[in-house]
Amino acid sequence: MVTLRDVLETINGLYREPHGGRGYPRHVLLVSLAGPDLEQPVRIRKQAPGIFGVIQSDGRLLYEVFSRREAPRTGSQI
Repeated sequence: MVTLRDVLETINGLYREPHGGRGYPRHVLLVSLAGPDLEQPVRIRKQAPGIFGVIQSDGRLLYEVFSRREAPRTGSQI
């Protein structure tokens, strides 16, 4: 089971609340969220190139994660 803490400790990028909400760097969320919030089970779903969804166990989108990569990966980088 992957928790929100696991995701925040692993995936770098901008975490944005769904539907264009406020954005947070991962270290800000790690410090500001309470223990039970960080221990909730989540899964990751790719939404578009460089954009991933952090999904709660009930299927609701918790955060969108925007990669800091400025250009898509090509050929030898994959």
